[in-house]
Amino acid sequence: VSSSFCIPPLSGGIHLNTLSDFSGPAHYAQISGDHEITSALKKYVRDINPLLNIAWMIRDAMPQADSIDNFIDAHRDDKNIALCGKLGIISSILEKEKGSPLYIGLPDAEKIKFKVLEDTWYSNFFKLLIEGVSKNEVEHAFENISFITFNYDRCIEHYLLQALINYYVFSESEAQRLVNGIPILHPYGRVGRLPWQSGNSISVLFGGVADILSIVDQIKTFTEQIEDQEAISEIRNKVLRAETIVFLGFAFHRQNMELIAPGGTSNAKRVFATAFGISDQDCLVVKNDIIKFFKLNNANIELRNHLKCAPFLSQYQRSLSQA
Repeated sequence: VSSSFCIPPLSGGIHLNTLSDFSGPAHYAQISGDHEITSALKKYVRDINPLLNIAWMIRDAMPQADSIDNFIDAHRDDKNIALCGKLGIISSILEKEKGSPLYIGLPDAEKIKFKVLEDTWYSNFFKLLIEGVSKNEVEHAFENISFITFNYDRCIEHYLLQALINYYVFSESEAQRLVNGIPILHPYGRVGRLPWQSGNSISVLFGGVADILSIVDQIKTFTEQIEDQEAISEIRNKVLRAETIVFLGFAFHRQNMELIAPGGTSNAKRVFATAFGISDQDCLVVKNDIIKFFKLNNANIELRNHLKCAPFLSQYQRSLSQA
């Protein structure tokens, strides 16, 4: 039975909040803020002060915005706001990757400390995925699962690689082959592919240092036009064919619902969704949207607004294992 998962982001916001003004004598130095962003701006334009002012404007407006994507969309005709906002997104995502328990980079750390991740949705999902699966059957466990992630980070693919190596004692190359075979689709792009991932886009280590200016064109905000029609068709086909659809940490933005809506009548028989923090009344609206966008006839829809992703996967383990 095929399943599609829409998954949650890294926690934390975007920061453009302490860039220093570089006007004045050439010997003035940056004393605070994100050096990667200022370095990228210097590569982009000779006089960065107008762009620094835009960065500060974005910083000051963030308390009023639902997200950086919303702010960029509100100024959709200003390419410089899009540039500065995306630089902030990329820098923050890489910083969050490096600061997450998934990061491997310290001299004494050769692998993820899985004990720290025991109460996260990653751990609960992996337990669900490999329950009763022997080492020589792992490849088949992934055959009917696909991920659609609206986030720019690479946490899913990075975690799955390390989890397979740790649990089944796969070689790194064998685990890479397995994860490369799993459809992990990023409709809005990502902050570079991981070096071991297939593809021709720029590669960036998980939580690594990158030329962030070179990655700007690889990501889109949620209201930008996505030109890769082949990628959109693949996403919609996955959703169309899935008999089980699981939304984890999904905000149900109308634009994103429209993007993954399959067009035809969905094959889904069951839909599971977290809706933490969404009121009971708004959950009714979300449920109607799910029915409308996916053209569901008699699907069973389980929408839970009192559970976050990890406890949701734990409490619904038996239901999801039947997928």
